[in-house]
Amino acid sequence: MMAENLEATSLCAPFPAYVDERLRQSSIRHIIGFNLLYGDLSYPLEYQSNCSLTFDENWAPYAQFQGNFRMPDKTTAGFLDPRLDPLIEIIGGYEMEAGDKQAYPLARLHLRSVVWNAPAMNLDITAASSETDLQDFVWYLQTPAPVPTGTVKDALDWCLDTAGNKEPLEYTETGPTVTLPDQGVQQGQNIWDLARDFAAGGQMWFYHDGLGTWHMTPRPVPESTPKTILQTGRQGTVISYQIGQSREDYADGVIVTHEWGSQQKIVGKASVSSPKRWTVVPRRTAATQDQADKEAETLLGRFQDLRRSFEITAKSAYWLRPGDYVTLRIPGVNTACRVSRVQYSFPAGRMSVRLIDPAREVTQ
Repeated sequence: MMAENLEATSLCAPFPAYVDERLRQSSIRHIIGFNLLYGDLSYPLEYQSNCSLTFDENWAPYAQFQGNFRMPDKTTAGFLDPRLDPLIEIIGGYEMEAGDKQAYPLARLHLRSVVWNAPAMNLDITAASSETDLQDFVWYLQTPAPVPTGTVKDALDWCLDTAGNKEPLEYTETGPTVTLPDQGVQQGQNIWDLARDFAAGGQMWFYHDGLGTWHMTPRPVPESTPKTILQTGRQGTVISYQIGQSREDYADGVIVTHEWGSQQKIVGKASVSSPKRWTVVPRRTAATQDQADKEAETLLGRFQDLRRSFEITAKSAYWLRPGDYVTLRIPGVNTACRVSRVQYSFPAGRMSVRLIDPAREVTQ
């Protein structure tokens, strides 16, 4: 019998739908694997101690990995050079009854650092998704770069092309028209900073999924069918949980500043009649006064709610990502929540998930 509210096809993709129910059984075994990829070459890596893979909507890069591995052979070691930009492939899945194995790549991330440890003879590795391509690149010419006038998608396409990243961009809508700096992009300006602000100014979330595709999706992310049920009890996968509230997440006045060029600045403001706690959201992109005011009004509505967040430790559901919805059932709570962050721990087969109330989400 399938778990309640879960359809039989794609909610657990790329895993088959029955995996969600099997995960609630004690007999399931977690499968993990790591490979070093360089061009068409693939070399297995053997982990030595704990590794973690994190997807976080508030991080850039969105996907980040760190792990400790045994010393590889000489050939493999030669490709463990961040200057060569190899990829670290992380595979996760399950072995169930009757030898049924379901395992898939969870991420293929750019190698960022390697630390060789002696005399322990092991190494620490970090890797991250392709936001690093844009973060590493600045406009280096003295002549200002004229970003093509158009939608948010047009501006993001320009950022990707300029940084030399050719991975595809998936989107559901192109976003509003971008107001561009009069003087274009100046020498030394970071391309990721531009892309981030182009997306945020258009109420879009722009990120790389860690598996070869960029995504641009509206903020806040629309509610969708829950991809699993996180619950306590015999049929549950939840091991422990925390519920948090903080005044640091609250504001009743919002100022959005858009600054570009040498002296150009537009300030949008929104507040209640007698505000007591302000927050300032800086942008490095051009905007009209109307755009800045509307952005401030949108943010104010979200900042005014005192938000609850849930930190859940559970058995790893390797298909969950930020933006997905889950049904949360713990004592005193039975509601649909949005995944903000998920961290998978290997080889423990555990995940740490941060959930938020979608109606109270604040996106900056």
